[in-house]
Amino acid sequence: MRRIFILLLILLSVLLLATACARDEEPVPEQTQTSQAPPEPSYTPEPAEPPIAFVLNGQTQFNETFAQAAQPQVEAAGFRALLFYSESAEAQVEDMYAAIGSGAACIVVSPFDMDNLYEVLDEADMQGIPVVNVNVPVAGIVKTLVSPDYAEMGAMAAQACGNARPDGASVLMIDDLSSPFVAQMKRDGFMARAEELGNVSLAAAVLADGTEGSGQQATEKAIAENESVNAVFSTEELFYPGALAAVRASGRDISIISVGGGEGVLGEVAGGGLYASVFSSPAELARIAGEDAVILARDSNAGVLSFEWLKLELITRDNAVQYAAKGGYADLLTPVALSPSPSEQAAPEQGTASAET
Repeated sequence: MRRIFILLLILLSVLLLATACARDEEPVPEQTQTSQAPPEPSYTPEPAEPPIAFVLNGQTQFNETFAQAAQPQVEAAGFRALLFYSESAEAQVEDMYAAIGSGAACIVVSPFDMDNLYEVLDEADMQGIPVVNVNVPVAGIVKTLVSPDYAEMGAMAAQACGNARPDGASVLMIDDLSSPFVAQMKRDGFMARAEELGNVSLAAAVLADGTEGSGQQATEKAIAENESVNAVFSTEELFYPGALAAVRASGRDISIISVGGGEGVLGEVAGGGLYASVFSSPAELARIAGEDAVILARDSNAGVLSFEWLKLELITRDNAVQYAAKGGYADLLTPVALSPSPSEQAAPEQGTASAET
C-alpha cells in the first residue's frame, strides 16, 4: 500500500508540473501585449488680464460715445473694458461693488451723486483698486479728477448770452437739482463774467432734474411771470428740449444757450433753435481718463495729475456744421491745415539755412 501511495504522489506531481508548463506557454492576452499611449497633456489657459471697469451715470449719448472711445484704448493696452451704465444713484453703488468683485485693476466712475459713493470708494481703496473720477467731482478717495471747468462753462454761457443780446441779456437759468455743487460752480462763473460784461443779468432761476421734460413747466411759468427774460441758460444738455418747448410755447423772441454737443444740440444750433452751446468732448475725456486708467491699472501707485481739465468750446451756427460732420457726438473742432503753395513748400529749407548762419 505504501508503494501505491508513493506512486500516486509522484503521478500527481507530474500532472501538476505539466499543467504549469502548459499555462506558461499560453499566449499573453492582446491587451497586455500592447502598451497604452500616454495621455494628452492638458494646458490651463493663462488668466485673462483684469478689467478696467467703467461705471457711468446712465446710458446717455455722451456716456456711450465716451465708452466707445475708451474701450479700444484700454484693449490696445492689454486690458478688457467692463462697462456699467448705472440706472440710478443707488444702482451705481451696487455696480461699483460689482466692479470691485470682478477684480478690476482700475475703476473709472462718472457719478450720479457726488456724496453717496464714499463707502464703496473706501472699499476700493482698501482693495488697492485706484479710481479715476470723471465729469462730476465725487466725495471720497480717488486718484484723479478729469472734468470740464464748470465755472468757465458758466462764464462762456454768460458771454454767449451777451453776444445774443448785445442790448442787454436778462437771463433765466435752469439749474440742476441733482448736482447742486456743479450747478453752483456754473452759476458762480456765470455771475462773475456777467459782472465783467455789464450787459448780462440773472433775472430768475428754476430747478430741473434728469426726468423727461423736467423743468419745462417751471420754465414756462418763469417766462410768463417775467416779461424781461430774453435769454435762457440751460445748464445741462438734457434740459434743452424742455427749454425749447417752453420758449416756443411763449411765442416770444428768447435766445437759448445750452450745454453739450449731441446730435440734437448740433441740429438745433445749426437750425437756429439754440443760439449756442458750451461743449466738452467725450472723446477727449476718453483719451485723458483712459490713459490715466491704464497707467494706474499697471501700477496703482503711479503718479498722475490730481486734476485734468477738459477743453471747452462754443458751438455756434457758424461752426455747427463742422462739428456735425464728425458724426454722433461732437468732438473738438480742430482747424484744417491748408496745403502750402509750391513757393511756400521751399520756404522751410531756406529759413533753416538762414537760421544756422
